[in-house]
Amino acid sequence: MLKCSIIWLVAGLLILASFFCSAVYADPGADLLYAATKGDLKRVQELLDKETDVDSKDENGITPLMAASSEGHVDVVKLLLEWEADVDAAANKGATALMLASASGHTEVVRHLLEWEAAIDLREKENGFTALLLASATGNTETVKLLLERGADINAQAKEGMPPLLLAAVAGHLEIAKLLLDKGADVNSKNDNAVTGLMAACYEGNIDMVRLFLEKGADVNARSKDGETALMGASAKGHTEIVELLKAHGTK
Repeated sequence: MLKCSIIWLVAGLLILASFFCSAVYADPGADLLYAATKGDLKRVQELLDKETDVDSKDENGITPLMAASSEGHVDVVKLLLEWEADVDAAANKGATALMLASASGHTEVVRHLLEWEAAIDLREKENGFTALLLASATGNTETVKLLLERGADINAQAKEGMPPLLLAAVAGHLEIAKLLLDKGADVNSKNDNAVTGLMAACYEGNIDMVRLFLEKGADVNARSKDGETALMGASAKGHTEIVELLKAHGTK
């Protein structure tokens, strides 16, 4: 259930960036948004040359820079930034170009936005996602690596206290979990219900993720606020190999 809710939350954020893409609009600002979404560099240049507002927004607060970033159009992103687009402009629900690029795994776009001093730890309003939280949840390893190199908060928490490591564990992104742990993430970090990454991995039946957490010294006897343990989760789902692995590591 936790895994499904995360997928839907992230999907909703990305869908927001494409709502306006189904039609061509008559006014220059909407035309610029459409051209940016489609990666039409020539049309974007034409509209900017005609002094179209580089930060034009649709009804959801999406700007051309957000649209191009979400779709991974690096050349359009570069052009918009050169025309002084607001790199930290936020949509109505707080999403920024950096968040959308990070959620979509467009690492080169993320790199350019950061070079233009995009604020790395801004949060969207609805669920508290930062760029790193989004990249961790959606499995974009190279983007996570870049964000960490640039100083993203590894302990940031989304709605319900979800840190990057727990998001990666729930979604089954092993390489991202390894990267976060190697960069100093707390192996026993937990959400507001005291669910840890080990518990999530056991419940999901991801034995490679379980092994990783155990190798890094995760607390095998930690309990959630509901009194659940990693062993209980694995047992309830019938993950017998994980049950034996936990017992071998001293679970009670």
